Amino acid sequence: MKKLDSFWTNIGIVFNLSSAMMNVLKKVLIFSHGNVSVERGLSVNKESLITNLQGESLIAQRHVWSVINKVGGISNIVLSKKLILDVKNARHHYEEALKMKKKS
Repeated sequence: MKKLDSFWTNIGIVFNLSSAMMNVLKKVLIFSHGNVSVERGLSVNKESLITNLQGESLIAQRHVWSVINKVGGISNIVLSKKLILDVKNARHHYEEALKMKKKS
């Protein structure tokens, strides 16, 4: 990724492009790929939709999916003591969140 970043950072210098030409180049490249991550995210959300799944649950599910992909797969997730404890206490945290919602 570093090589690609430095390539795009230095492309204006290498090809002696004006700042106006660099702006045009950036806009052209953004135009074709600008919504790729959004569209990819929508397809993932569509696959994981379950009837009556609330927004917060969908966001949490999406976050877990992103972390798993970021570390390179489920087998690369480190099961720390804190993570195991958080899972054990998940119901308690959920009930506390419901109480806070009712108060506000």
